[in-house]
Amino acid sequence: MGGNYLNGSIPRGLFCLPNIVEVELHDNLLTSGFPNTIKFRISSNLSQITLSENCLSGILPSSIINSMLSRSL
Repeated sequence: MGGNYLNGSIPRGLFCLPNIVEVELHDNLLTSGFPNTIKFRISSNLSQITLSENCLSGILPSSIINSMLSRSL
């Protein structure tokens, strides 16, 4: 979905879709911070997130970082 001029915020449950492997939202017009994913289980299949060239603020939630790091060990 990169380069499609998507705007707004990242949907809250996006990183939790059970079969999602990659989230490629680079080169869009996304704003705001990252969704709170504490109440959701991050997909065990998620292996790549590309969010560059947007107007996002804040930090990537630790739940997403920890989930991806645990699979790379």
